[in-house]
Amino acid sequence: MNTTTTGRLAFYLRLSRSDGTEGESNSITNQRKLLENYTKDNLENRPYTEYVDDGYSGANTDRPSFQRLISDCRMGIVDTILVKDLSRFGRDYVAVNDYIEQIFPLLGVRFISILDHFDSSASQDGMLDMCSSVMNLVNTYYVHDFSQKIKASRTAMMRRGVLTTKFTPLGYRCDDRDKGWRIEEKEAKLVRRIFDLALDGKPNGEIARILNAERIPTPMQLTGMGYSETFEEYIQWESGVVGSILKNESYTGVLIQRKTKALIPGKNIIRRTRPDEQFRHEGHHEPIVSHEEWEKVQETISKPTASDIKVKKTVNWILKGKVRCGICNRTMSKARENRSRIACQRPGCGNYIQEEELNMAVMQPILRKRRRTLERLKAMENIDTSIEENKIAELRKAQADDYEGYINGSLDGEEFRQRKERIRAEINGLEKNIREKRESQMLGDEQKKRMQWFLDHSKGELTQQMADEIIDKVIVSEDGVTVLFREGL
Repeated sequence: MNTTTTGRLAFYLRLSRSDGTEGESNSITNQRKLLENYTKDNLENRPYTEYVDDGYSGANTDRPSFQRLISDCRMGIVDTILVKDLSRFGRDYVAVNDYIEQIFPLLGVRFISILDHFDSSASQDGMLDMCSSVMNLVNTYYVHDFSQKIKASRTAMMRRGVLTTKFTPLGYRCDDRDKGWRIEEKEAKLVRRIFDLALDGKPNGEIARILNAERIPTPMQLTGMGYSETFEEYIQWESGVVGSILKNESYTGVLIQRKTKALIPGKNIIRRTRPDEQFRHEGHHEPIVSHEEWEKVQETISKPTASDIKVKKTVNWILKGKVRCGICNRTMSKARENRSRIACQRPGCGNYIQEEELNMAVMQPILRKRRRTLERLKAMENIDTSIEENKIAELRKAQADDYEGYINGSLDGEEFRQRKERIRAEINGLEKNIREKRESQMLGDEQKKRMQWFLDHSKGELTQQMADEIIDKVIVSEDGVTVLFREGL
């Protein structure tokens, strides 16, 4: 296998767990063989670098090698990407289109999909042709359909009380999902002690200090994740870990599933479900603490301490953790001397913005995006290509007339060529409009659902929910404020 880093040709290979049902042809080995043969026959056997995501879904771009590939494209390390087909690159219609038709042309990156017979260097304006666009849509609907089938199956299992989660709480083990959780005595004794300390009035931080002083292994060490023979200083109990144990109602013997719900299939956009949406099964497994003890602990830990109140007053703000300095790329935070001022903390940088000004600047692109989304929704309600089709028919007739004129000598060669090029360009533009309209129509309910979700979560003034679910990051620079929305919006 050729893996030299000097070549600027990139092989991208992907295999998800669900691809096992699609046959051996999608294996990493077979993808590599197909790409190598194509390179030998069509790309003068150029050296290449591999980017492999084995076991990752194509429904989103949260894949390590994919992100590394895009980063290398931005840095100019990669100038050509070769994939087996569009579904290997991704199964999200919007995301794939954005990369192929907008991002890659801007970066000067050539994109080749072998089985789709697509090469951006030979395509009109780097656009996907109708056939490739339809296949791209099929890939999107595959994700949606597959997601719906899995969702229906998991829902039926959760309704029956069958374990669907891979996570097993500390204090239990799971040898068989059908039989559920069984108590692990040594770990359960530790959980029982943590609850006893909380019932004695000990706060989470103090409980963590007690466990650290006694060198008690952490949950990650006890379960084998991150296990270490020696207890380094950074492997310690923390108040948050203690709190997650004390808040876990599973220790009362109840199984609660479907605590979160994906808003968009294939996207890492989730929300917490309401109690009436969850599946709750009392007596599912043997309890470690009683319901009464658990309730008493919840009353204790729900009372805010003086330090909690101080933290809320001083550091919590809507865009916390999302604002970056456009000068040095550091996360900006509230200035200690002026809590209404968001500033870069790098000495000598001096970049800052007032919180009220920042919130207003962030709302402007959100409102612009709302207007565009509303216009697109309205346009999708009535897809009409008759004007373009009639115009194309007129242009085709004009082409035929020009050709006849060229043959009988009424048009000279240069004039015929100019008219031919002008008509071809006009037809290409009209066909592009028709393609975009039909693709929008084919997206149908899924696209409308995504657009409606954005509209529902971007109303009124800037809120914490809007920041969490819509905004990826905000960049503050000398040129102003730039808002980057979460992927897929």
